Amino acid sequence: MDKHEKIITILTAVLLVLIVVIVVLVWGGYSNWFKTDFEYIYLKSGGERLQQSEIYYLGNVKFDVCQFGFKSGYTVKVVVTSDEDFIYTVDDKYYSYLENIAGQDVTAAFNVDYGKKNFVVRAYNVLITDILQSFYPGSEVALISVPKQPALYKLIVADEAGKHSFELTFSTVLPVSDIEVNPDHMLF
Repeated sequence: MDKHEKIITILTAVLLVLIVVIVVLVWGGYSNWFKTDFEYIYLKSGGERLQQSEIYYLGNVKFDVCQFGFKSGYTVKVVVTSDEDFIYTVDDKYYSYLENIAGQDVTAAFNVDYGKKNFVVRAYNVLITDILQSFYPGSEVALISVPKQPALYKLIVADEAGKHSFELTFSTVLPVSDIEVNPDHMLF
């Protein structure tokens, strides 16, 4: 192979590599491949990463907010997710739980203490009557019928922009169905 053939072979190889690079860049641009969002948020407690698919029973728990790919602050919200209806009274007037409270923001009832990268949820001994009382301060609240299952709540932690969030389902009461308790799902 003479000098001319070597130069043509090298230029052809460089041109083929350049064509492949251009095709990848054009394809990546049209498919938003380069705009993939690698930001996420999750929670840890006691050094363990928490799973969104589990139900936890909370006492007074410190959560570490772990953010990846962004440095904004975070927000915390607790909402009621139970779907079991029961009747309660406020100053002797009757109300339905599902019609008035379910799905509402009850964060104030949990006395959340905020830090820069962590927060504490004070869920120990928070009962459904405490939740109801937070909606009707200064009024007398009483349960007429008692729910069969412990109330479930959803802890929602999101970045300030509301673009990314982590949701954790929890209860403040341990259900008593047998004697065995799974310690992996208890956070104190």
